[in-house]
Amino acid sequence: MPQQGMFMISTVTGFKLLRLEEIGYFEYLKDKRQWQVVLFNQTRLNLKRNTKAEDIIGYSQAFIQISQSAIVNVNYLAMIDGKCCQLYPPFHDKSDLVISRSFLKGLQDRFFVLWQLLLKIDAKTPFLHQERRFLFVRILEWESMLLKKCCYKLVLSMVTVIS
Repeated sequence: MPQQGMFMISTVTGFKLLRLEEIGYFEYLKDKRQWQVVLFNQTRLNLKRNTKAEDIIGYSQAFIQISQSAIVNVNYLAMIDGKCCQLYPPFHDKSDLVISRSFLKGLQDRFFVLWQLLLKIDAKTPFLHQERRFLFVRILEWESMLLKKCCYKLVLSMVTVIS
């Protein structure tokens, strides 16, 4: 039985068992009319032609669609520069991951879900306290890049709650 964070994807040559941390992003190849997954070692695997974006998003909550032709692993999301996603290495060279207007709302919703998770973490446990600080920093990065105007008061109130 696969471990948590592992799943099987259907490629054109068969099935491949992957860990979540191996995947940086998926991109849709218009000329071939199929999705391709890009792995941490820069290997690219073409998925079966009948694979849809909804199928990929269903693999893990860490996958979020940012456009008709791109799905990113939010664990590798370093920052959002304007409407472009910048990923952590080894995916930092990918510069054309543009967030389309219709998918921006989904990314913003994910941001608010992270805020809700942050509120539920118990600060009394040392490990969870560290995790809480990490999430707080990550959320502040997202806030400053995506939601500066609408989240300013929420951030101020969260700083009071955490400290």
